[in-house]
Parts: sequence; C-alpha cells; structure tokens
Amino acid sequence: MASKRALELVVLNNANISHLGNVAEVSGLMQHVAEISIDLPSAPLLHTLILNGTNVMLKSLSSILKQTPFLQELHLSDNQLDLSTDDTSIMNESVKTIHMNRCRVGDWDLIVRFIHRFPSLKTAFLCENPIKSVAHQSSLDKLSSLQSLNLGKTDISDWESIDGLDRLPSLVDLRILAIPLLESFNEDERIHLVVARIRNLRVLNGSIITLEQREQSERYFIRYYQDRDDKPYHYARLIEKHGHVEKLVKVDLTPKSSAVVQVFCEESNYNAKLRINLNRSVGQLMK
Repeated sequence: MASKRALELVVLNNANISHLGNVAEVSGLMQHVAEISIDLPSAPLLHTLILNGTNVMLKSLSSILKQTPFLQELHLSDNQLDLSTDDTSIMNESVKTIHMNRCRVGDWDLIVRFIHRFPSLKTAFLCENPIKSVAHQSSLDKLSSLQSLNLGKTDISDWESIDGLDRLPSLVDLRILAIPLLESFNEDERIHLVVARIRNLRVLNGSIITLEQREQSERYFIRYYQDRDDKPYHYARLIEKHGHVEKLVKVDLTPKSSAVVQVFCEESNYNAKLRINLNRSVGQLMK
C-alpha cells in the first residue's frame, strides 16, 4: 500500500466494504487523499441526507443524488458551494427541502438556476449568505413550486429585492430576520411594509398573516407613501383596491406629570399659582 504522504487517490469500487473500522487509523491514512472512486449503493429508503461542512462538489453531489430516488430533505449548509456551472440537468426529482445556510453564495441568478435542478422543491433555507439583492434574470418558471423561503441574516438592503419576491408565484412563507434593509424600522413598520408588497404571503417570520392584518398593512403602506415621491408600483395597485386613505390623526395620550393650580387662603391672605407634581400623593403635597 502507498505511504500516507503519497496516497492521493483511493479506489474502493467493488471492495465489498461493510463497515469503516478504526476511524483514527483510516483518517490518518487518508490525510492527503484528494479523490475517492467509489460505487454508491442505491438508497431508495433514504429521506434525509446531511452533507453539511463536507465541501462536496456539484458533480459529486449529482452522483450521490442519483442513488436517492425518494429523498425529501437535503442539507448542504456550511459548504463553499460553487454554483457557476453550465449544467442545468435535474439533480433529483423528489427533494422538497434544501438547507444552504452559510454556503457563501451571493449571486441570486446562480441560486435560482441551482434550485431549478430540483423541480419538486418547496422550501429553501439560504440564511447567512452574502445575497445583496433579489433580481430575476432567469425565468420565474424555475421557481414555480417554491412556497417557503428563509433569507435571514443575508445582505439584502433594497426594497426592489422584496418586490422581486412578490414575483415568485407560489411563495406564501417568508423569513427575513436581521437584514440591513429593515434595521431602521420598528417591528410594526417592518411587517406592514413587507406584507403589503408580497400579495400572496400568508406567513412572515413565523407569524400568520390574517386578512385583517393584510388590510391594515396595505392601508399603512398607502399612508406611508402618499406624500412621498418614490412611490413603488404597489402603490397604484393598493390605491385601486382600497382607494385613497385618510391620514391617521396623532393623539398624544401621554399622562401629564404636572399641573398649574391657583392657591388662595383667606386667613393668611395668600394667593399664588403653583406648579405641582401629579405623581405625588396628597399627603406629600401637604408637607
């Protein structure tokens, strides 16, 4: 057998291997291995495959997935995925959920092309990737089955990207926590301005969007933009739906902390105006 230092290629085809053996010994022997040739057995009962942190290449992934005809969930997080390939062939017909968190992928068009290779995909996790914008250059038919999308902790910083999500025909569940775009807004503003833009959305960041919530958000959206010059295209759509909405009157209901009272005492001929603290008790005021 080749020395540990020289061993770079391992061929295990037809070796009838049934178990790994001593893990420490095997890992020590394969420190410099760059390529393994192995016949993968068919795994028709496998429903979940976890390849997190393996830095698997797309070519190898494609070979693995050919042996998993009924796979439902695929975990690819913490891999340095290179999605720049001209191969657009289908990888797997059955996968419905893909986890691609922290994979250093930022090109939305490449992500769309990759997802398209899983025609049954309904849920995609893309958290903590350097995705700066959602701009559709490819046909949206490639994402026709996508219902749930997690873009939490990405680098999205423009409303045009949220508008782009509205173009996904089946998207009903979205998570976009901790993105730069929403940092300057309070919680209510975030909900209203996102919900009004994505008309088919039913769940935002885990919370169900009721019909009442949607109407409130759409009316808020109209009020928010009615005096601004940068009206998005949703504005005209929502005006057609709700009409022009009156501005809400701001009423300050903050309780007063002080008051001015007129104090008059006949016995001492005392007459004066005093400002008193309304948070103090009568006993404290009499001292």
